Amino acid sequence: MTSPHLPFSRSCWIGGPSWQTDAGGEQNRYYAFRKLLVLPSEVRQAQVRLTADARYLLWVNGQQASRGPARCFPDHQAYDEVDLAPYLHPGENWIAVLVHQFGVSTGQYLFRYRTGLLLEGDIELANGETLLLRSDLSWQARNAEWYERTNARLTQHIGFQERCNAGQEPADWRCPVAVQAALDDADWRKPFYLGPPGCPPWTGVEPRGLAPMAETLVSPDSLVWAAMGGHAENAHTADNLLDVWRAETRAPLSDLPRADADGWVHIVPEPGRFVTLAFDFGWNHAAYARVETQGATGGEIIDSIYATGLTATGEPIPCGGFGAPYEGVADRVVAAPGNTSWQSFLPRGYRYHVVTVRAPLALRVTACRTHHAITAHPFACADETITRIWETAERTLRAGMLDAFVDNNSREQAQWLGDACVSALGAAATFGDTSLWRRALRQAAQSQAQYPSGALNSVLPTEPTFMSIPDQDFNWVHSLWDYYLLTGDRDLLRECLPALQGFLRVFAAPNMTSEGLFIQPDGHCAFLDWAILDKSPYSLSLNLLLLRAWRSAHAVAQACGDTAFATFCADKDALMTSVITARFWSDAHGAWFDHLTPNDAVAAQLAARIPGAIFGPWNIPPREDGSYFACVVQSNAQAVALGLGTPEQQAQAAAFLARALVPGQQETNVASPYWMDRILAVLFTTGHEQAARQVLHDWYGRDILDAGAMTFTEGWQATRNSHAQTWGGSVNWAISGYLLGIRPLTPGFTEAIFDPRPGDLAWARGTVSTPHGDITVSWGRNMQGVIEAEITAPPQVTIHRAASLS
Repeated sequence: MTSPHLPFSRSCWIGGPSWQTDAGGEQNRYYAFRKLLVLPSEVRQAQVRLTADARYLLWVNGQQASRGPARCFPDHQAYDEVDLAPYLHPGENWIAVLVHQFGVSTGQYLFRYRTGLLLEGDIELANGETLLLRSDLSWQARNAEWYERTNARLTQHIGFQERCNAGQEPADWRCPVAVQAALDDADWRKPFYLGPPGCPPWTGVEPRGLAPMAETLVSPDSLVWAAMGGHAENAHTADNLLDVWRAETRAPLSDLPRADADGWVHIVPEPGRFVTLAFDFGWNHAAYARVETQGATGGEIIDSIYATGLTATGEPIPCGGFGAPYEGVADRVVAAPGNTSWQSFLPRGYRYHVVTVRAPLALRVTACRTHHAITAHPFACADETITRIWETAERTLRAGMLDAFVDNNSREQAQWLGDACVSALGAAATFGDTSLWRRALRQAAQSQAQYPSGALNSVLPTEPTFMSIPDQDFNWVHSLWDYYLLTGDRDLLRECLPALQGFLRVFAAPNMTSEGLFIQPDGHCAFLDWAILDKSPYSLSLNLLLLRAWRSAHAVAQACGDTAFATFCADKDALMTSVITARFWSDAHGAWFDHLTPNDAVAAQLAARIPGAIFGPWNIPPREDGSYFACVVQSNAQAVALGLGTPEQQAQAAAFLARALVPGQQETNVASPYWMDRILAVLFTTGHEQAARQVLHDWYGRDILDAGAMTFTEGWQATRNSHAQTWGGSVNWAISGYLLGIRPLTPGFTEAIFDPRPGDLAWARGTVSTPHGDITVSWGRNMQGVIEAEITAPPQVTIHRAASLS
């Protein structure tokens, strides 16, 4: 039975009892809340909605029931819907919530000046009664002072190191046994009334729109390194635990400690010394780190450092941030007498969990691996390297699909808009999942409320100070259409159309010069890629992203029935197409060149409008002679994909692209994995299938997989120490579309084409998801080398076979 009430119309926001009274403010604050719920009979249904600021953990009768909320803007505060029925029973029940407040801006959170909890739901009982469970002043609340309020950040994009003193945490606070004593406990007080639903800063709420995150308890593959050393002078007092790590020297132990059958390692450091152990979890996953102890006297310190790799001598390399004071991916737990079980409140990204033990005790290290709830599609082909690429991309995506597409799970966990749009394609191919993609597109549209200029925020959801990057925002426009092509979700197009109009009419068009080209305005930086690119002032790479945006926006406007906006976009498309084709082709290079100097009038306007250099913070310096490449792969791939120039020019540009990517023989810059799904698509569709296969073998296989990496990284100089960069998973989009050979032809995948471009590949098999169900494909070559295929598709999907296969 669905409640007729609005989500939280009968509840209020509640905060910790010291809110507004603590001089320390809300920075890195933890609050505990609990509520006694007495039920006279069995429970039929108990659907509850809840949210908190910034993050919460919910227990019912001591069992974890939910965590959240998903990252969000406060005017679109996300709430979770949880079924409490499996945890409830007749009699006394305890609902407990731990709420953590960052109190600072991060790459996943806007600073809010309040910490709050909001909860509401109906409990339907077998006896016919319905009880209301809601957040109000009948709850108990207290400061969770067993969490030390350190100022040491993990990185500027995440939050703080966690310091938990387990001996100070009330053992049964989540589910007290002595009920009356718990109700009378003076440490627990009434919560602070913050206001009704809709009060600032949470002026609107909406469902999470995502399934709960998957959580799986895993054990390390092995203990790979151990060392002993003497305590640093600041071992017990340092705010940043990485300062302790740097201050201490460690001598590797020749004999590694052994774990018993249950995973316990018994550590006995020499007096005045410590033992450090490195546990290998096999690949760079996202996980809630777990440490358990047995037989402690109380007060023993266990420090956790998280590492993506090891040095040549086997010593762990701690995950770092962006320099002091943001460097310190580390946590500390102080053991309680007897047994302690600690789990990090927020997920960490690491391969190696490195623990330092400063007193004798028994220790067990595990992890609660977490990711967006997904199941991988199977894929295999005759080329073992390409099959390995698919599997590595799957791990890479899984590591970076949390409550958003994060760029990497270790040092940032930030949802950069451009990264998300690229990663989403890989996720759609690998898992058939588009829910994170939809949420990212919506949040980009929501971010426009921050910008009178019509721009979008390029790190979602954060303050405008995290910057608007035009090229990443142009990718949002393309991604809207890509999403619609796969899903047929016209509702999302209509929801995002006002933001799309504002972005292109108010931001993009006014920043086109009298020459019909775009230059990013003051205060906005171009990223484009980690590559040697001349981004100033007329970048063809940047302008082609806008040109594609005009075309995608035209298609979106038509799908939404907005003919005026469609015409506006078509006119801008025609203008830019004529200017680019007239001015950017180089006969000498047989390719499109990437940089054009403005005329004198525009240059004078630029000098007045933009003080000093307009380069972004990601600019890669030019070559040793001070020059940039005249022609680059990013521009030429886009120009071919957009069909610019004559057929002869398109063929020459595609051939240039194929030559440029031969390892060791590049006649231009390289592109990071951020661009490779688009570059591979051009190679596959222009008769350069073997060049595309060679790119997969050389760039992904030789330079990454053969170097021992288990996940893809930001570039090509990978090692087994590399972090996981989610955009590396986009390669599976190209593998699925052009080697397996299934691509959508019409929005919603009602029509698709089977058109593999495999070169001399002998066979492939895999699955492609559509809104109507899965398409399964298995193809191979007969004795004459002709491709024969078995394809199973839902009845709503019409499969067309390419003419070359008939």
